[in-house]
Order: sequence, then structure tokens, then C-alpha cells
Amino acid sequence: MTLIAPRIGPALARAREQRQVRWRQLALLAGRGSIRCLEADGTGHEASRQACRPFRPGALAPWQSALLEAVGLGGAAAHFPSAALIRTGELGEPAAGFWMHAQPLYFAAGMQHLSAMLLCEHNRLLPAERAALMPSLAAHLQSSDFELLGRQESDSEWLVRGAHAWQFMSVSPEHAVSMPLDEAMPQGRDAAMLRRLMTELQMLLHEHPVNAQRQARGALPVNALWLHGEGVLDLDSLPRRTALPLAFGRDAYLRGLYRLYGLTVAPAPMDAASLPAPSKAGAVVVVDTDDLDTLESAWLAPLAAALVPGGISRLELVLDRWRILVGRGARHALWRRPLAAEQWPTC
Repeated sequence: MTLIAPRIGPALARAREQRQVRWRQLALLAGRGSIRCLEADGTGHEASRQACRPFRPGALAPWQSALLEAVGLGGAAAHFPSAALIRTGELGEPAAGFWMHAQPLYFAAGMQHLSAMLLCEHNRLLPAERAALMPSLAAHLQSSDFELLGRQESDSEWLVRGAHAWQFMSVSPEHAVSMPLDEAMPQGRDAAMLRRLMTELQMLLHEHPVNAQRQARGALPVNALWLHGEGVLDLDSLPRRTALPLAFGRDAYLRGLYRLYGLTVAPAPMDAASLPAPSKAGAVVVVDTDDLDTLESAWLAPLAAALVPGGISRLELVLDRWRILVGRGARHALWRRPLAAEQWPTC
């Protein structure tokens, strides 16, 4: 069983910063299982080895890479570009052409370099702000043969359709915020074009009235648009899979992945207790919660209790940048101490 919580990152960050320890089940699972930092390919590694193993993060968010790994498609990220797959999930049919994400960010000037920040929680982009920004952004992108399209299931970003299959390598916003911005910038044949376009969009956003309104309510300005998740779906070269595990959730990337293989994704229930009995093929559940209390009570506690003969034999948790693996025997490893979020490895 694999449980993925893509939106839990901000809550985990708060818990680590404030040293909040009330999530007992989460701490028990982290302490009695094995916890790893996610690499760009979705696999884990010991935090102590991270400095010795440099890599360039990929265009997929860490949880998307981990999802591919969980369903047996690890190492094939190039076949499942984020924007095109999300468009597939929202449309219900494979998206044709070149696609990428346009994610609003905040660029902060430091002593030596710029850094990026995600706009979430009280800094998130409000629907009215997004609507006000879209016309000017769309007009500028159109001058470079790009079409800006709203997402059906997200008010935090847009999708961009290109007239040509541009060749560059981006990193996801989740990776960009954790590394120097000059290192996170696109690379490859057409990277100079994309960097120029992103700079032009920064200038456009700098004086936009939306930012004056945001600052008046105490929110960070939207001063950058991060273009990433690029790619074209090549249906003729998809890795072959005889079967995929059962999947539950409403996330468009998950639905798009399964749609490529002619499969459907069931809606995620309200809690783990409502999931069907486990099968040999296992299951993948992508939950939409951004609240640690809900994750703890509705999902972690029931799944931990199911780690018994006849129930779940192995539980994998993908929480922001961390991957926790717990087997049945871990429930009885009483000598292993709980590991609160602030004690987790730095990723």
C-alpha cells in the first residue's frame, strides 16, 4: 500500500519549525520504519549520503516521481511529463502537443543570489487575483506562440500549450525553492529562449495592480512565473505494463497516468477504513488533505493498525520530500523510538 499526500508539505514545514509533536502515529511510523529523502527519480537515499551524490532534480514534483516508482514505472519519467499528463487527466483523453506548467512564485533577493518561494497558505493566489493576472500574462505568452489555459482543478497555476516542441530541461517548483535559483534555471537547447521569456514575465508582474492588493492584505507579491513540467506525450513509446495497482484519488496527474493505460482511478474515500480489502497487486492512494490532524486520524492510524497478517504487508508513505517505508514487523519494534517531524533528515 502506498499513500501519497502531495499537499502536506506546508503543514510538515510548520511542524518541523515549531517542533510540534502531537502527531503520535506519524512519529511512530517514521521511527519504526525507514525514512529517506526523495531523489529526482522518486527513490530514496540516506540523508548522510546526499552531499556525496549531487544530481539535477527533474521536472516532476518529488511525489510524482515517487508515484511512478510505486506503480513500477520508475526511471521512465521522460515518458510522463507533468503538464501533458495533468491535461490528460482533466480532459479524459491523451493531450496532444507540447505542454508545460506556469506556476506563480515569489523571487526573494538574498545577499548573494535570488531564491524562490512557493505561494501557499496565506500567500496563495486568490481566484480573483488569478483572474486579474491572466489576460496580461496570456497576451504576452501569445506573442511567443504560447497559449495560457486555466486548469479545471487548480486555482494556483496555469497550463501552457506551445506551438512547437521546445527542447529544454526544467525543475519543478518544489525543487527550485530548495536550491540556488541560478542553478534551478532551465537548461538545454531552447533554455535561453525560456529564460528570456521568464524575465519578461517578471517585468510584467513587477508593477501589476494585483501585487499592490496582495501586499495590502499582507501577502507576498507574485513577481515570477515558473515554467516547468514540459513535454509531449508519445503514446507509441510508452513503457509496457501488464498491470497497475488499484488507484484511488482525484489528482489529475494520477488520473492521466492511468488513462494512458486504459484504466480508471476510483475516488479516494474519506478515510483508510473505507478502502476495499487489500489485493496482491497492492494499491496507491493519493489524498488531497493539507492537514496533519486529518492525515493522522483518517489515514495513518487505520493503516498502521492494518499492518497485520491478512492485512497490509507493507506501507509506503510519500509526504512532501520524505518517503517512509514500514513493514509488518515494525509495529513490534518497540525499542525504536518515535521520530517527530523536526527529527527527520534534512532534504
